Amino acid sequence: MGMYDVDGVIPERVLKKEMMGTEGISSFLHVEDAARAAFLALDCPSGPVNIVDDEPAAGSVWLPAYASIIGAPQPTILEESNRGERGASNAKARTHYDWTPLHPTWHEGFKKALK
Repeated sequence: MGMYDVDGVIPERVLKKEMMGTEGISSFLHVEDAARAAFLALDCPSGPVNIVDDEPAAGSVWLPAYASIIGAPQPTILEESNRGERGASNAKARTHYDWTPLHPTWHEGFKKALK
């Protein structure tokens, strides 16, 4: 799972073209959704719950979009490569804890958070 930002190691590596897109699947989360989930968790039973957006995506899909938004060069895409990343589902959070993301896709979250 990743929260996106314009500062930090990920954008730094993307700007230097040090990250490559793979077919591995990642899940994302906007910081506003993380904060809301943490608040709601105060009244929930303990135990693991995935708090992610609705759209896990392959690195070969999200990384070029991320690079475009932050003004970085387009990354190298390693076709048919996967290191085992498989994304996560927010179904339990939706069903048992009445949580839904305010930013349901990484597309929306990237556009809002990375400008």
